[in-house]
Amino acid sequence: MGLLKKADGADNKWLDAQGSAIELDAFLTFHRELILNSSLIRKLENNLFDNSKLFQTNNAVLSPLDGETLSFTLLLVNYPNTFLPTGM
Repeated sequence: MGLLKKADGADNKWLDAQGSAIELDAFLTFHRELILNSSLIRKLENNLFDNSKLFQTNNAVLSPLDGETLSFTLLLVNYPNTFLPTGM
């Protein structure tokens, strides 16, 4: 699309297509409809994807009994390599 790009070597500095510095939030607000209409980003309807039917995880607090260690086993199925400790 080429509407903007990050300035070389600058933190949080953005340039428009002509190379002029812009304020990112104002630029995105002004061009919001053009950006959304030119992308494949679409809101999914429930007939295509129902988020309420996904399994959700819950936080849990695990603590060992006095004088014991806490351990558990994970099945090694389709985990990324970075997930596993060295030597597994």
